[in-house]
Amino acid sequence: MKKYKKSNPLKVSSFSSNKKKEIDPYVHFTTVLEGIRSDFKVFGESLAYIRDKVDVLEREMSELKERVLNLEISQSIMREDIAEIKIELKEIRAILTQKADIHQVDNLEKRVVRIEETLSAQE
Repeated sequence: MKKYKKSNPLKVSSFSSNKKKEIDPYVHFTTVLEGIRSDFKVFGESLAYIRDKVDVLEREMSELKERVLNLEISQSIMREDIAEIKIELKEIRAILTQKADIHQVDNLEKRVVRIEETLSAQE
């Protein structure tokens, strides 16, 4: 059986040569921390963008709520106005049914004129 050497995880082989170089743990740790810092910076920027977007959406939602409230108030006023108009319309219809039709009045006037002409011709 062949024995294999355990390799040090901090040793990196160079492509240009077969020599193995050791990486300083402090440099490696600093590099990892810089990567994490960079990731958090990107995350923070994204979070700031999302917060700004949420603020805009909250303002727009507030404006929409106000507009809906105004529309509900306007709708309530219109319903009251329509109810009043319906009552007035019923009253007007009742009055009109009591009055004579203009067409009927014209016909009656023509008949009266003919009767008068007939009576005056007989005299």
